[in-house]
Amino acid sequence: MPELNLIRAKWDFLKALHPLFLFAESLPTVEGADQGRYGSVSVDDVDSLKNQITMLRNDFKLNIIKQQLIDIDQLAEEGSRLGELHLELQSLLGELEDLVDPKVGDINEHEPIVDVECLSCFSRLVTLRKLLQKHDSLELKDIPEFEADFNPKLKPAALALTGTNIALGAESNWGKTYSQTSVAQAASYIRFPQEVDKIGSCRRTVSRFGMVLDRLEDSVGLWTMEAQALDYTSQDVAAIQYAHTFASTCTSLFDQIVSSARCGTPHKATLHLSGFKGDQLRMNIGTCQETGWIPTLFTRSSEKPPSDLFSFSHMCSHSLGTQIVHVAFNSLSMWEDPSNNSAGSEPTPYFGIDQSTALDGLLVHEDPLKPKYRKLAGVLLASSLFQLGDSPWTEQLLGPHTIFVPSPDKKRLDQWCPQVLCTLASKEDNKLQSDDIAAFGVLVLELEAGQKAHWTNADSDWISGEKSNHVRLARILKDWEDVVGDDYRGVGKACLEFDSLIENLDHPDILSDQKGIAVIYKCILEPLFRHLMKNFGNLAPLFDGMFGPWTSLTAAMSLSPSNTAKRALFDDDESLSKPGDQ
Repeated sequence: MPELNLIRAKWDFLKALHPLFLFAESLPTVEGADQGRYGSVSVDDVDSLKNQITMLRNDFKLNIIKQQLIDIDQLAEEGSRLGELHLELQSLLGELEDLVDPKVGDINEHEPIVDVECLSCFSRLVTLRKLLQKHDSLELKDIPEFEADFNPKLKPAALALTGTNIALGAESNWGKTYSQTSVAQAASYIRFPQEVDKIGSCRRTVSRFGMVLDRLEDSVGLWTMEAQALDYTSQDVAAIQYAHTFASTCTSLFDQIVSSARCGTPHKATLHLSGFKGDQLRMNIGTCQETGWIPTLFTRSSEKPPSDLFSFSHMCSHSLGTQIVHVAFNSLSMWEDPSNNSAGSEPTPYFGIDQSTALDGLLVHEDPLKPKYRKLAGVLLASSLFQLGDSPWTEQLLGPHTIFVPSPDKKRLDQWCPQVLCTLASKEDNKLQSDDIAAFGVLVLELEAGQKAHWTNADSDWISGEKSNHVRLARILKDWEDVVGDDYRGVGKACLEFDSLIENLDHPDILSDQKGIAVIYKCILEPLFRHLMKNFGNLAPLFDGMFGPWTSLTAAMSLSPSNTAKRALFDDDESLSKPGDQ
C-alpha cells in the first residue's frame, strides 16, 4: 500500500489546481458540439458527444466539491481504500498534465521547482501552481509569449475573465487564495482535447475519479439510485409520459393567466401542492393591491373549448368572495367549466396563507412540525416537481421561505398540503434545472432533520462566486451524517448528481426531454414515498390516483401490513410524534 504522505501530497496538489480547469476556455461546450467545433460528427452521434461534454463538465464540478469535503487524514483509518485512491489520483493528474500546453515550460522566470519528489512527473502542473501562487506580483506582459497567446481575437473568454472582473468568490477559500490575474494567466495554458474520442477518454478518467470519491464517502445510497434509474416498468414509463404532458400544459396555463392581467402589475397566487389529482390545480389568485383572493379550481380538459373563452381580467378589479371559480384549460385556452359549476356556491375548502405558517419559520421554531407532516410535505413537494417539471410554477417552490403549511389537522388530513406563494409574471431565468433540484435536496434534508441548514461563507460556486446550492448540499450531506439517515441522504445525493443521472439514463421509451422528470420520479419521489409508507403506512390512501390513472407508485411498493408502521392501527393523535418517528 502506498505511503500516506505520498497520497496526501498528490491529494493536496490536485486540490490546489482542480478548480482552475473549469476556467479554461478550451473546456468543451454543448454549443461547440452544435457548431461542429469537434471534428466531423454524424447527426446521430451529436447527441452522444453532447452527453459526453455535459458529463465531463458536471463531473469536474462535482469532483471539486466532493474533494473539498473529504478529510484525507481520516481516510488513513481505512487503508483498503487508499490504494484505489492513489491509482486514480495518479491517473487523473497524468490526464491533467497532458492537458497543459508544453509552452508553459518556456517561462524562464518560473522554471519548476519540485517541492515533493512524487510530483516530478507533473512538471507542467507544478508550473501552473507556481503561476497561481504569484498573485498579481507579475504583470501579464512580463511573461514571454503570454501577451500574444492572450490576444483578444484568439482568447476572448480568457481575456473577459480578467477584463470584466469576474468574481472568484469573496467567500470561497480557493477564490480568496488566487487573484483573477493569476487564474486567467494559468488557465490560458490549459488545452482540453477537441477531438471526439479524446474528449470521451478525458471524461472517463474524470468520472472514474469521481466514483472513487463516492466510494470513499460510502455512497451506498447513490449507487442504489443509479441502479434503480435503469429499472423503469411500463407503469413507470406511462406515468412519466403522462406527467410530461401535464407539465407542458401547466406551463401554458401559467402564461395564459399572466397574459390575462390588464393592470401591468404582477399578481400573487397560492398554489396548493396536493398532488393534482384528476389533473386539477387548486389555487387562490390575488387581486390588485392584494385586496382579496379568487379561489379557483383549474381542470385540464381534452374537450373542445367553447367559442366563449375565459379570461382572468377580473382579477384586476375585485374579489369574488369565497365562491370557487371553475375553469377548464388546455395548452391553448381557458374556459368556464360547466361540469363543475354546480359546486360554485360552496365555501372554498382551502387553507389560506393567513391560516398557514412559513416552512422557513417552522424549521427554526422550538416546536417544529411533527415528523409525519414533515415527511408528508416532502413527498407532496417531490410529486409537484415530478408533475410540474421544469415549469414556471416550480421555479418558486424550492425555497422554504415561499412554502407555507397549515397547522396539523387530524380531521382534515386529506386536505392538508403545502402551498407555495407564486408571483404570476413572466421572467427569464437562466438557472439550470439542476440548480433547482439541488435546492430541493437541501429542503429534503432540512425537513427530515427538522432544522434549518443555514448558509455559510464556504457555500460559493468556484467560478461565479455566487451562493451555490450544489456546494451547500454537498456540505450538508457531509455535516449531517449523524443527523439524517441513509435513505434521505441517498435522495440528497441523487439531487446533487441530478445532471449525471440524466446523462446516464438510457431507456428506449423515455425521450430526451422526459429524462429530467424520469430521474425525479425514480431517484427522488419514489424513495421518499417508500420511506413515508414505511413509517406512516396509514397515509397511503392520500396518494390514490395522484400520479395519473396508473397509481404506479402505490402499486410498485406492494405494501403489506408487515412493511407499514404498526401505528397505522393505533395512531389516535396523528399530530404527535412517537418514538422512532425520526
